[in-house]
Amino acid sequence: MPSEPKLFNRDYLLALSLNAVAFFSFHILTPLIPVFGMSFTRHEAALGFLASAISIAALLSRPFTGPLADRGNRKLLIAFSQLGIAVIISLLILSQSVGVLILLRFLHGALFSIVSTTVTATIIDTIPESRLGQGISIMGITTMGGQAVAPVFGIFLSRRFGFGAMFTVTAIISALAAIPAFIIQPKPRPSAKPGKIGLKNIIALESAGVATISLTFSMITAAITSFMVVFGNERGILNIGLYFTIYAIGIVLCRLVGGRVTDKYPYQCIVYASTVLCVAALILIGGAHTFLPIAIAGVLLSLGVGFAVPALQTEGVRRVTPERRGVATATYYIALDIANISSPLIIGFVALTAGYGVGFYLLCVPVSLAFAVLLLNSAT
Repeated sequence: MPSEPKLFNRDYLLALSLNAVAFFSFHILTPLIPVFGMSFTRHEAALGFLASAISIAALLSRPFTGPLADRGNRKLLIAFSQLGIAVIISLLILSQSVGVLILLRFLHGALFSIVSTTVTATIIDTIPESRLGQGISIMGITTMGGQAVAPVFGIFLSRRFGFGAMFTVTAIISALAAIPAFIIQPKPRPSAKPGKIGLKNIIALESAGVATISLTFSMITAAITSFMVVFGNERGILNIGLYFTIYAIGIVLCRLVGGRVTDKYPYQCIVYASTVLCVAALILIGGAHTFLPIAIAGVLLSLGVGFAVPALQTEGVRRVTPERRGVATATYYIALDIANISSPLIIGFVALTAGYGVGFYLLCVPVSLAFAVLLLNSAT
């Protein structure tokens, strides 16, 4: 019986470390930029635009990052983008107005869209085809680690030493991500044909369907991340922050085993089960007045999202030829960017008139529609 191809090869481990450092440095700033912006303005609209500027810039840049990742020198793209990010972060402390802050965050978002797309494509190229799902799931752990730990680290630095020290440390960490980028020696990849710039060169239409389904799951996590604490305060639910701990633990456990599930079973089966789990979780959250249903929902959502998202990302990559993996990755991230921008806006608007509970119920609609479309396509 032939042995299973090695997953944890040298370049895969280097690329994972790069991904971990890049996302860690990125998420240090996420909760603190609006706080720093309050030094210049208290206008809610300006602060809201400052908070979303990086996501908007990433979304606008994403159609170009896929072709860059497929046709450019990935090592240099990652390394110089990370060094550019380090410079931008260093300049934040010198800002004298919220307008300058917004401009710097736009530049940060554009460069980070290059990094996230190119690093993901690089990692995928180091994974054996038969273990693609497992490799992508483990990659997700390095991404999530930054999301879970970095904000706490940033808050500690800013409160203990001030924003200047926090920006300086973050810039240094960002620059460190360039080191593994220079060391990686990825395997040769097929050259993408130059051709004219067209829709197929900036979006992988073959992967657009699964990316859209992934968008519906990302809408759930974006809205809950944005409003769970506010919702808990509205309902008088104590210890609401423990939800994020339960969810994070569940996601990590799912990622550890989910890759093998993705490599073994059709992605449709995983999405069907995940949809049911997520809808049940949203119903529990929407009607919750104590922490117990929130805790159960955290477990259900971590299972649903934890299995569905890597399965859909893996399927999106499998649908394209190797030379178009950068475009497929960008297509996935475009869906993620749209979810991160639109979902909090929609749920926030609904909450103004009907409350956050109704907003969470509403999230059942897009994920259920995606379920129905996938079911109909599988039946035909």
